[in-house]
Amino acid sequence: PLGDESIELPVLKTLLSAINSISLRIHGKCLLLVVRTCYDIYLGSKNVVNQTTAKASLIQILVIVFRRMEADSSTVPIQPIVVAELMEPLEKSDADGTMTQFVQGFITKIMQDIDGVLNPTMSGSGSGSGSGGQDGAYGTTTVETTNPTDLLDSTDKDMLDAKYWEISMYKSALEGRKGELTDGDAERDDDLEVQIENKLRRDACLVFRALCKLSMKAPPKESSADPQSMRGKILALELLKILLENAGAVFRTSEKFSADIKQFLCLSLLKNSASTLMIIFQLSCSIFISLVARFRAGLKAEIGVFFPMIVLRVVENVAQPNFQQKMIVLRFLDKLCLDSQILVDIFLNYDCDVNSSNIFERMVNGLLKTAQGVPPGTATTLMPPQEAAMKLEAMKCLVAILKSMGDWLNKQLRLPVSNSLNKSDVIEIDLGPGSPQLANGNADESADGSDTYSESSGGTSDALAIEQRRAYKLELQEGISLFNRKPTKGIEFLINAGKVGESPEEIAGFLKDASVMTPTY
Repeated sequence: PLGDESIELPVLKTLLSAINSISLRIHGKCLLLVVRTCYDIYLGSKNVVNQTTAKASLIQILVIVFRRMEADSSTVPIQPIVVAELMEPLEKSDADGTMTQFVQGFITKIMQDIDGVLNPTMSGSGSGSGSGGQDGAYGTTTVETTNPTDLLDSTDKDMLDAKYWEISMYKSALEGRKGELTDGDAERDDDLEVQIENKLRRDACLVFRALCKLSMKAPPKESSADPQSMRGKILALELLKILLENAGAVFRTSEKFSADIKQFLCLSLLKNSASTLMIIFQLSCSIFISLVARFRAGLKAEIGVFFPMIVLRVVENVAQPNFQQKMIVLRFLDKLCLDSQILVDIFLNYDCDVNSSNIFERMVNGLLKTAQGVPPGTATTLMPPQEAAMKLEAMKCLVAILKSMGDWLNKQLRLPVSNSLNKSDVIEIDLGPGSPQLANGNADESADGSDTYSESSGGTSDALAIEQRRAYKLELQEGISLFNRKPTKGIEFLINAGKVGESPEEIAGFLKDASVMTPTY
């Protein structure tokens, strides 16, 4: 029963061992049940050591599931997690580190014991006896003498003996396959491998969706009335954060995962980014920053919505912000601004896109106003030390932006490195008719896609193309603003600027497609 401390660790050990096994092959609903059981033990246990062990077991299970998915193999080696790096401040309060050492030993022993089972020739007990030593593990004597209740307190050798059933199952499966294989079975074997690969990816998708759904569960009111529910939400967000920060190539580029992020994770962000609890807001910010840093190529529309909602809303509030919220956002921006490619992509794909908000411009302006401080005579909720801290953090962000953009320009002009605006990294945009084109006639690609370029061609043309895109958008916005006030003069301005043709048909088409026009006409 939930809350019985005496069985919680044995259950966790059994579940983690089963997931780490390659012969049991736990997939689908069974895998979700294992995840949910560890999750429930974390929430229901009254023992802080068991809680931490359940959380560490969950993280290790996620590592196994997603590592196998990335490798398309159930036999890929899995390293034990480093528990100390994943501990929360409250858990780190264990000054002598006893709990951390215990949990680390718990996880490491399970992972190593399974390695011994899967590679019995490498274990000490079988190194000198060849196949005969291994046969003893399959004998009936082991079946009669092994007591499953002693499994948790066993030595490594006892653990190997207690796993006789797993080795037997694996050996029987291999022998059965040998007996069944004929000349025509090779193709069916390949099909089986494809099915296994699909199962591994499906497992990762199911776990990811489950965590997103758990992160959206909340009590009627965010208060201490239901602390267990809030702990569950926080744990789910922490696990999602870990997954995104350590995402591999398949996770980042798969259309299936991209669709799941849009459908499930974005809904979670929508619900949690407005939370008044700082830990939930902080985790939501961290998840969103990971999406911007690692998944932005397939999430242009979503980032265009959440960046103003999560980041700009806080940064642009200078006089009466929530101090803790704003410091969280500023610290995340400080890290984000260290990556020049992220800044270039944001500017290119939003500030240079006529259908998108000027995210980069608004971010810089918000940081500038924050660094300047609250205007004199303006009512503010900030204490002087708080305002000073925010001004300093905003200044750090601005310095990071200037340094990153300078480094990016230096690379464009001098260094023979791969073009930083290649198609795989930059989100494709469509500026509409009349937009400036790059040298190769494609507004979505930079230069000719070559790996290196000279100072006179690639680097200069990239910077010039970005400048042209921005100028095009600013001029178009000026014409639209004028049109919204004085339609006739606005049309004249747009015609003279080459943004619209002179024929009635071209003007009508422009008015029909321009979503930013007011309906006064």
